[in-house]
Amino acid sequence: MRHSHLTLSVLADRLAVCKFEPERDIPEWATRNTFWSVTKTQHELSIVCPEDNVPEGIEAECGWRILEVEGPLDFSVTGVLNALT
Repeated sequence: MRHSHLTLSVLADRLAVCKFEPERDIPEWATRNTFWSVTKTQHELSIVCPEDNVPEGIEAECGWRILEVEGPLDFSVTGVLNALT
């Protein structure tokens, strides 16, 4: 599918990426805002959330931003990354 116009926005939140052992429970502070993401594999638990949510003492890489392709986009749409690049 060909895209004639895609709008890309930078969202305001500054994000942190935190990595934990895979058996760790998801901490409640990670899910306090409108954006958060949790990915779990057999090797780690990764949490992406606003950096203001992360308590002191938690190792985190901060300063990340969200690039949003404005939608809605149908699940059948293909080639979005190609169109952006």
